[in-house]
Amino acid sequence: MLTFTYLRHALSAEVLKLKRTLAVWMVLIAPSVVVGLNFAMLIDRGGQYLMGADSAWLSWEQNILVFWALLMLPLFITLETALLGGVDHNSQQWKHIFALPIPRWTICAAKLIVAVSLIGASTLVLWSETIGAGLLLGTIRPEIPLGGPIPFWELLQPMLLAFLIGWCMIAVHQFVALRWQSFTFAIGFGIATAVINFMIIQSDKWNKFFPWSWPAYAFFEEGLDFRLTALAVGLAGGVIVGLIGMWIVSRREVV
Repeated sequence: MLTFTYLRHALSAEVLKLKRTLAVWMVLIAPSVVVGLNFAMLIDRGGQYLMGADSAWLSWEQNILVFWALLMLPLFITLETALLGGVDHNSQQWKHIFALPIPRWTICAAKLIVAVSLIGASTLVLWSETIGAGLLLGTIRPEIPLGGPIPFWELLQPMLLAFLIGWCMIAVHQFVALRWQSFTFAIGFGIATAVINFMIIQSDKWNKFFPWSWPAYAFFEEGLDFRLTALAVGLAGGVIVGLIGMWIVSRREVV
């Protein structure tokens, strides 16, 4: 019971620290950029591919998910975790934090929980904006069949899967952001993995071993056989990497 009390206090402190960062604003900005760009491209090009699709809503979402899962999500996770780590690195607070009469691991756990929560919230924002932009697109271009009934669950399911599969990626980036003080290093690591992912995602052989490629299996039809495996490995990897990261960071000597 005392452990949960410590964790609750650590979570409260992390939530208060969010006010000093752009982390919360990015929950709204990142999905809006992806949906907005896709909306603008369809307005410009006419959206002919949606007119002949079996389900205009699912085709509209598929286009958004490609941008989200392969590009924005890895970079968004990089930025959010770097901000969560940087808020204490920049103010040289780790020595003070680790001197507090609470288990060190609760501080690391709180940051990871907040990171997962922020990414989860952005997933819901992406879902709602996909629906809202789709309805607006159908109004502006009536020839595009984006009206009712709206397949709410069918739209949410692949987004939710991409989020859950991405837990391992979140844990890795959170560890990097906490273990090394340099904000630049955390961002550089994220950019490097995102660039590498663009090459590895094209290999059916190797993308199954690269956590940054796994979220794509949430919506790629070709990856249906690996989808449940990606979900299980993503969730389990997130827990395992998270626990290992907490252990390593909590044992650090801060000077």
